[in-house]
Amino acid sequence: VPAGPAWSLTGAWQAAPVAPSRVLGPNMPLRGSLIGHGLRFDEGIGPAPGAYAMGSETELVRRLVREGHACWHCPDAVVEHIIRPHQMTEAWLLLRAERFGRGQYRLAAASAPGKPATLLGRPRWMYRAWLECALGVLAATASRSRTRRSRARWALHELRGAMQEAGHHPPVGA
Repeated sequence: VPAGPAWSLTGAWQAAPVAPSRVLGPNMPLRGSLIGHGLRFDEGIGPAPGAYAMGSETELVRRLVREGHACWHCPDAVVEHIIRPHQMTEAWLLLRAERFGRGQYRLAAASAPGKPATLLGRPRWMYRAWLECALGVLAATASRSRTRRSRARWALHELRGAMQEAGHHPPVGA
């Protein structure tokens, strides 16, 4: 599964500017002066009880970038990010995929131009994508490859989360 959204792992990135989508919560320092000037997370996105939309860090960093700030990856920074045993289970990862999908939909919908064609309150493209993902899970399961099956199930649950979010927050103008 994707290590960034699953566990906030960055891999071997070089020291360089990065896009807001590559800033990961537990590894994200901010200048204190920004907080002192009233910078706050949007409480409508991010950790909350139950199934929530991930992406509060991305939303905050996008606002900062629009105001002229930049993001930088520093591979020499040392942080301690504990991954607990239950965060390695399939059940936890699939819930994480749904939360990620919810957040990705919310972030994309906030900046999407125009009104997409909808069916039952969700963008129509989601239904075809769901069918393709479900067929991908079947094919991966038949292949007996745990890696392929895990990736396919992540994709299906990520889309499931996006569909849930679309039902709660229909596209603008829908």
